[in-house]
Amino acid sequence: TVSGLTVNANGCAENQLDDDNDGVNNVDDLCPKTVSGLTVNADGCAESQLDDDNDGVDNMNDLCPNTVSGLMVNTNGCAENQLDDDNDGVNNADDLCPNTPEGERVDAKGCILFELSNDNYLIKTTGESCVSSNNGSISVSVKNLYTYTVTISSSNGYLKSNTFNSLSWSVGDLEAGNYKICFTIQSQPTYKKCFETQINEPKKFSAYSSVNTNKNVINISLKGSANYQVTLNQITLETSENQLELPLQKGLNRLHIKTDLECQGSYTEEIFVSEKILVYPNPTQNQLFIYVNGQDEQVTVSIHTILGRELYNQVHTLTHDRKINISMGHFLEGVYFLTVTAKNVKKIVKIIKK
Repeated sequence: TVSGLTVNANGCAENQLDDDNDGVNNVDDLCPKTVSGLTVNADGCAESQLDDDNDGVDNMNDLCPNTVSGLMVNTNGCAENQLDDDNDGVNNADDLCPNTPEGERVDAKGCILFELSNDNYLIKTTGESCVSSNNGSISVSVKNLYTYTVTISSSNGYLKSNTFNSLSWSVGDLEAGNYKICFTIQSQPTYKKCFETQINEPKKFSAYSSVNTNKNVINISLKGSANYQVTLNQITLETSENQLELPLQKGLNRLHIKTDLECQGSYTEEIFVSEKILVYPNPTQNQLFIYVNGQDEQVTVSIHTILGRELYNQVHTLTHDRKINISMGHFLEGVYFLTVTAKNVKKIVKIIKK
């Protein structure tokens, strides 16, 4: 004991005593009657003895621990503006509908939100019939009858509002693009429901072909439509395939392709598949023989210089051996071009005269 202090019969000064045995001496203990066994802070107070918001209700019993100073509170430490009697998430002070049934969704004022399920609306679109025809449409069907206002807008600047009180509504003359459709209801001023949809336009029609001369077929790649009408040599095929392989006949083949939409245009091509010929000997000094495959009975044979001057032109009738004999003894030495043509033949061969 420090000299000069008054002590009790046990020789202890007041600052050495701890009447409630909480580990904090009386002189520093702000809560001198703490129940034995409780954990206390440096001021000798247990949690149950504290009142952080100074509303008169200990922390342990305070259901509203952050009450603003000066407000009247109930036995649970809650002021009126902290209560929510109908448990809708909006405090009594702001709740315009204090008796909302349990589980209902409410707005910021505590009143039940008016809602319609998404399947109340059925939205259908019809795309443009042709590129830039601007004749797309949107049709709307609803399950519940109200007076609706529908507003349609798009990124291309389109904006239109209309009120209807029937179960269906539609709008036409729309160009391709993305559209936003919003519904409001006159009797429910806070209600708004929006959807997004798209008006499509036909893709550009395109056709690409390549001929396989070894197999005598044409390979065709198609884009831009779901259905195609392909006519080859007056035989028409209706198809939805994008890749085709069609047989070619000897001679001239005529190909014509179109879609269901006339405005997409068409594709036309002529393909000549020649019968084979054999020219020998090449180089030659005098006689030149030409073998012509196929069924043609006559062929036209012409010979030109490399500058394009025609030196020979004659129609030959093919015999059973399908050979033609041409004398080139009077031709000067050099390079020439031999052309053989018929209904099913079109060949050019370079020949050398020695």
